[in-house]
Amino acid sequence: MTTAYGEFDLAEWPDPTALVEQVRARNAARAATASPVWWQFTAASGTDPLLGVRGPTRWLDAGIDAARGAGALRWVDENGVFLPETPLAAGRGPTRWVDASGEACLLDPAHLVLPELVLEAVAEVAATKARPTCLTWREVPDGHSLVGADSGWRVV
Repeated sequence: MTTAYGEFDLAEWPDPTALVEQVRARNAARAATASPVWWQFTAASGTDPLLGVRGPTRWLDAGIDAARGAGALRWVDENGVFLPETPLAAGRGPTRWVDASGEACLLDPAHLVLPELVLEAVAEVAATKARPTCLTWREVPDGHSLVGADSGWRVV
């Protein structure tokens, strides 16, 4: 299901161009007054074998921070967590975002890429439902730990 903050079920978006335009519109609406959103684009769903709960099994996390001129990407699937091979801002501190559920989070700079690459990756995953090939990825052990809660920050 597509939600207000940023969960996109790609089964609901058969046209990659329409999805990219929706992302651009949502980003533009938030850019001047609110925190950047870390969207989740679900390519496949299933039941988690450990938890027995239905949810995404393959997805792209992506966002654009217009104020900083940066985007962010992370691919998650059954094989692991993958980040861009060459991040835009390696070595910098974490940045504040809002995750797909609307919760404030800190995002490690290892996710950061150019905004245009984010839109290209979103269009590709919408078309193929597979990890985008428009960039080189590297597997990151415990990659989920690179997105953390920011309890001292208010969502706007």
